[in-house]
Amino acid sequence: VSLLDEKYKDRLIFGLVRNPWAWYVSLYHFQQPRGQWLQLCLRDKKNNFKNFLTTLLSSEFANKHKHMMFHPPGNPYAPKNVPVFKYMNDLDIGFFTYRYMYMFSYYSHDILNKNKNVDGSTFIKNILKTEELPNNIIRLFDKNNILISSEDKKFWKTRPKRNNTIHKPYQDYYDKELIELVRRKDRFIVGQYGYEC
Repeated sequence: VSLLDEKYKDRLIFGLVRNPWAWYVSLYHFQQPRGQWLQLCLRDKKNNFKNFLTTLLSSEFANKHKHMMFHPPGNPYAPKNVPVFKYMNDLDIGFFTYRYMYMFSYYSHDILNKNKNVDGSTFIKNILKTEELPNNIIRLFDKNNILISSEDKKFWKTRPKRNNTIHKPYQDYYDKELIELVRRKDRFIVGQYGYEC
């Protein structure tokens, strides 16, 4: 991996991806009651999921906030402060796809912006679905001849989830219009990883 420091060259590196429909519901609840994305999206609207998501993924909202600079977590090799909404608007992508590209892309946002292309080029070869995480990690280790004990495998498979937000099943938050909005805006992730609502 050419972008990594020499001391990490021999490490097994992987990234995580998640069903975008589920991720937006989790983001909405995680942001309660005063998270920055929620506050931006719902400043003048009713505090409900549909208003939050339609605002966050709208080109009008992205254009209005295109000069706001944020320092999202993720890729240490990407720019530190970036106009998140400008790139979302220029590339016509959703917030989840933006974060995916920010964390895993080879290219700087300026190159992405000039190309107006989300082609999935990443500097991380192994992207695992969070929905099947324990089994995917075990398979990844096996594939790379990394020995793990049966006790560790059992621990990973039975360990309770952490940092969960409490909410209804994510499908209950969507109507047909919202489903199609996410499908269009996060089309790369939906197509690349076969996700459905």
